[in-house]
Amino acid sequence: MALAAAGITRLLPRRPLRYGSSLAILSALAVLTWKQSHLYADVETLYRATIRANPECWLACNNLAVSLMARGARDEAAGLLERALQLKPDYAEAHDNLGFILAGRGEIDSAIAHYRQALESDPGNGGIHYDLAMALLRKGRIDPAVAHLRTALDLSPEYAEAHNGLGVVLAQHGQTGEALFHFQQAVDLKPEYAEAHNNLGSVLAGNGRLEEATAHFRRALEIEPASAEARKNLDLAVVRRQRVQEGVK
Repeated sequence: MALAAAGITRLLPRRPLRYGSSLAILSALAVLTWKQSHLYADVETLYRATIRANPECWLACNNLAVSLMARGARDEAAGLLERALQLKPDYAEAHDNLGFILAGRGEIDSAIAHYRQALESDPGNGGIHYDLAMALLRKGRIDPAVAHLRTALDLSPEYAEAHNGLGVVLAQHGQTGEALFHFQQAVDLKPEYAEAHNNLGSVLAGNGRLEEATAHFRRALEIEPASAEARKNLDLAVVRRQRVQEGVK
């Protein structure tokens, strides 16, 4: 199990950015976009114009923040999310997105508080359960993190990142059989998921299934050629296979 334990990719809080939605507001924005499309070079420009025209538009504050997060402007995004929450304190998407920024800064306790507030407004959102689980893991709170990952999967069975995240925790605690299932689910749902291929390969290698493991390490490298973790795991698996074959001879 040494290869599996060492080779599993470190958990990262990767998830889609969360845009807010409101039928009435989105309809108005659609009309604005159609009438004035020549004025707006991109969505960010559109949301800035919307906020100038309607400073209390909490939806536009959140969605502009998401656009800024996507290009790395997280400080400005955080300010917009705080503004959105002043306008609409129970806005789940804004709490979740602000929690994500805070977690990235290492302010884990504050992030957890925002994730919990998001769940108060939207308890059926699997993505928020996943984000909270990632933050709890960073605090070493394994049991509640696993509970939220399982809830995320109950709500969203096709959530590849949650399958991978739960698989990592299970593998690190010796529950390799269930971990194998979740890693397999992750790559079935998202075939281009390099981390999950690497993690699946690590557990397979730990179980002596070196040929299958090698295939998954190679697939991880096809997707992310610069992955040092997958390269190291592949090299180790190849050496182990050679030794096994030499021993058979």
